[in-house]
Amino acid sequence: MLIRDAWLMCTHEMQKLGELEQVKQQSDEAGLKTFSGLAFACGTPQSQPDDAAFGAFAAGVFGVPPTLGQLSQLRRLHFEACTIVFATLKSNVAGDLTDGIRKLPPAEKQARAKDQQTRLTGIALSGEMEPSYALVDKCASMRETGSLLWIHPSQCTKREQEVQQTLKEKSQVLKIENMTLKMAADTETFEADHGTELKLMWCFQRRGLAFDQAALISWDKHESWVSAMFQAYSAEPPPSFAKVTMPQLLRADKELFTILAREVESIQPDGVGNRPLDDQITRLKTDPRVTMHLLPLPTKAHSVEASNAGKPERWTHLSVVPPTRRKLTRPPRNLFAEDWSARDSFVLENTSIRKWLKRASELASKEKDLHDSLDPEVARVLKGKRLLALEEILNDIGFPDRHLVKDICAVFRIIGWLRDSILFPHRSKPPQYSVDALLRFLKGLSRSIFESVNFEEAIDASVGVWEGTIKEIEKGWLVEDENPDLDMLVVVRRFGLMQKSKVRVIDDFKQCGVNGSTGLQEKYVLYSMDAIAATLVRALSVGLPEGGTLGGTIIALVAAYQQYAIHPTDRERVRICVKDVEQGVAKVYKISALPFGASGSAAGFLRISAAFACIGQVCLGFWWSSLFGDFPTWTTTSMAAQCKTQVHLLLYLLGIDFARDGDKAGAFEETFKALGLLIDLTNFSAGKIRIGHTDSRKQELLDRIASHLDQNCLKPKDAEKLGGRLQWYGTFLFGRFANYSMSVISRGATSCFLDGSLDPQLHLALQFPKEHVSVSKPVELTKSAGKTYYIFTDGAVESTADGLQIVASVGGILYNINGEAKAFFSERVPQLILDLFLQRAGHPIFEVELLAARVAAHVWAPAIAKSYVVFYVDNEAARFGLEECLRIQTLLTNPVVRNPATVGRWFRFG
Repeated sequence: MLIRDAWLMCTHEMQKLGELEQVKQQSDEAGLKTFSGLAFACGTPQSQPDDAAFGAFAAGVFGVPPTLGQLSQLRRLHFEACTIVFATLKSNVAGDLTDGIRKLPPAEKQARAKDQQTRLTGIALSGEMEPSYALVDKCASMRETGSLLWIHPSQCTKREQEVQQTLKEKSQVLKIENMTLKMAADTETFEADHGTELKLMWCFQRRGLAFDQAALISWDKHESWVSAMFQAYSAEPPPSFAKVTMPQLLRADKELFTILAREVESIQPDGVGNRPLDDQITRLKTDPRVTMHLLPLPTKAHSVEASNAGKPERWTHLSVVPPTRRKLTRPPRNLFAEDWSARDSFVLENTSIRKWLKRASELASKEKDLHDSLDPEVARVLKGKRLLALEEILNDIGFPDRHLVKDICAVFRIIGWLRDSILFPHRSKPPQYSVDALLRFLKGLSRSIFESVNFEEAIDASVGVWEGTIKEIEKGWLVEDENPDLDMLVVVRRFGLMQKSKVRVIDDFKQCGVNGSTGLQEKYVLYSMDAIAATLVRALSVGLPEGGTLGGTIIALVAAYQQYAIHPTDRERVRICVKDVEQGVAKVYKISALPFGASGSAAGFLRISAAFACIGQVCLGFWWSSLFGDFPTWTTTSMAAQCKTQVHLLLYLLGIDFARDGDKAGAFEETFKALGLLIDLTNFSAGKIRIGHTDSRKQELLDRIASHLDQNCLKPKDAEKLGGRLQWYGTFLFGRFANYSMSVISRGATSCFLDGSLDPQLHLALQFPKEHVSVSKPVELTKSAGKTYYIFTDGAVESTADGLQIVASVGGILYNINGEAKAFFSERVPQLILDLFLQRAGHPIFEVELLAARVAAHVWAPAIAKSYVVFYVDNEAARFGLEECLRIQTLLTNPVVRNPATVGRWFRFG
């Protein structure tokens, strides 16, 4: 605020004249609130008004002819206003040669401090919270000059320190000013102490108060930025990262003011008092250019002295001599290719398994001591687990996750940051909110979840959920909390998902906020059907021993998650809420084992699953994969019994409970179920593997679609369920046209206005999967599945020379992986098809580009079948349409060009 425009100082002068209330009230009514307004209300600073003019001015101010005393007071005030305005303007033009900062008058500083104390209730502007006059002058000078500067915390001094400094006797020095030698007091600088967190915060707060007095930055906006900095400073860093330091705070603060100075054109408030810097600070405090300085930094690696040279980080070692002795005394490196031989079967029985079974017996007493030292609830859940034996096995094979067994004993967290196991690609995913934030909004949320469960209607799934809960209670995984404090607990809703003849019990850790508070440091990789398919293609390339056949089965763990404990801290915070269908009331249970539905549970168990898979592959040569608690396993039929025995012995050795009967404990067969699909290996010797769906799943989907078509109705909830089934089913059956069907059905699932009736578009979207589920073939893998082709297509639409006719043409070139052109085509679009396109668009280049890609897929279908194909399309709209299959109904629904049998050949578009 400029001195000449300051009303606070003007008010102070009126108060000295003894007529504050009357003069202030009359001046307010007359619109005179600043020195400059008063100076130019009557005459100018250089042209004083005569008595008549000033008398008329005074009468206008007071509303009546003024008395002699009132006239004298107003004349003196007018004179002071003119003098101050003239001096200010002169100072702006000539500048101050003795000091770079233009100082406010003491009266103005005191008036502004008093006004600020009145506005900012609850803040005592004294002691550490009272900015020095020098700091206020520095901020006021910024507004006067319109130039924003960053103020270092050391310059954010307090008034108390300034007073003590001025009391000291100053030495006299000679100075040259305006080419004149003069004696003057030496300027002594003093700095604010900002060596600790608290003192640094005080410095920032004094700066905020000074900016507020200068009307540059509001106190609350500046304080929100200070709070953001110290919140980042006090936050707990992720593992392997250091806490934010005070130098980082200074760098972030300096960067913010640097950006403000660069991007804000005018820092002075507008006519109505809006401060431009307020909005910019609010925006920039979350700007990546600023927040990057507030991120935790990785800690430096520390060198450690080793007792010996150690072993290379490899699981197997090659020898330069024939492995004769190894084949006689050890198991094969894997059950694959030349190692698939009956001559090795007897070796398997007498190697690693016997070695570790013996070692487990030797560690029995230490295992007992370890379990006795654990938390009682943790020890009860981990009963029977041979943890020390597991640790020695993992160390022996060089398993990368060195902390797995320690984390099993200390148990896994489901709230907060999780450990980086270095098993999976590093990709940090911070929690959406902190643990403290989660605990703050528990009060209303937990009670709301409890009430919703208590009043929900019982359905078929509710009975299955309650029965599953009773089983967990009997096993000790759940303990009823009869007097829960809902305001202090995280309440998790339990619900059921119908799956054919059973109900899967799921705990909704997303709704209660637990999953949102979990921080991940890795991108967890699931070795699902794509990994299995890639391995099977590799097996086709290697082949089997003469006369051998390949069989597979599933080794499944029983209640995989619940075999491991939850962290005691999370156990005391989290409760499962489920409805007792027998008594009709909601009940709350404390959990002891890892719950199904929590991100932390999945992350922890994936580490365990990876360890089991590694042990089987490295120690015993198993050819198996892992997906959570399921382990698809393959071997030759001649070794099936031996392999199954070894798998069971391994799981028994580690104390793992697994399925010994039922669908997931079957014998090795050429056709078996895995991960919800049917894998057919009957034609493996002929170089073919089929992956598809079971007949029961196919019939179930057909019946559901037929029901909706017969009823001519598909409500949003039913569309959501059907869409999920088609999404999974179509992955192994349909092609690009199914994407179009899925997009239509998904829109029906999210539509708030869908009455359930089928329009023509939705009817077609349902008709397509109904027609093709029963006739389409499963995915077929062959040796050629690894081949790659590149197809370049183009289309053109143009007028003839006379302009009376439009013609269109399409073309394409097929390249192999080596860049060799294998085939091409160049054709004119038939008039029949072009007329159909012209009915929809005057210049149908989009449709012609799509047709070019479609013709290429049809013409070269025999060559590119079961191969990876990359299509290059130079029309962006057409490329997007082919990728998303959102706008290709114009082409694909036309009976002239539609051929669904080859639509599924496309793999990727670029």
